[in-house]
Amino acid sequence: MYQIIWTATAQSSYEQIWDFVLQKWTMNTVIELDDKVQNLLNSLSQHEHLCPTLENHPNLRKCVISKQSSLIYTIDEDQQIIHIVAFVDNRMEHGY
Repeated sequence: MYQIIWTATAQSSYEQIWDFVLQKWTMNTVIELDDKVQNLLNSLSQHEHLCPTLENHPNLRKCVISKQSSLIYTIDEDQQIIHIVAFVDNRMEHGY
């Protein structure tokens, strides 16, 4: 089982998405998003190659959480760690 470590960028970008969702929709929608993220992280800890690599960044992987958001991560095979790099809004330019 792989350990999950969040980068500061991941924490910040997740909070920004969380805040945006809360402003536009209801707390129930935020809870649904959080549940999806937690389920995904649980799956990643057991299946680290679950999501595909990015074409322009082969050391990064991208998991689509919803139509609007995705999670970007890297795998440290030697240490058995998954680093959550960022959360991105799929509707915006983000470099991933």
